[in-house]
Amino acid sequence: MPVYHWQGVSPRGETLSGEMEATSRDAVIIRLRTQRIQPNPARIKEKGKGLDYQISLPSIGSPVKSRGRSSARRATPSRSAR
Repeated sequence: MPVYHWQGVSPRGETLSGEMEATSRDAVIIRLRTQRIQPNPARIKEKGKGLDYQISLPSIGSPVKSRGRSSARRATPSRSAR
């Protein structure tokens, strides 16, 4: 039987999450509602399907800082005296 990761809201308004073994996603929703937990259907996913982890990429050097306005300008041709 597959394991589902779920998230929902308790009657007190607290955000709850956990894992549940069930036959289907709909079975998870029904079981949570019988426990008086309002499930968030967008947050019920079968464990091991899709990307359920974050990928961290290494960085080189320090992060680039914003200086506000850009100092790069378009080159204009110089006017020569005739």
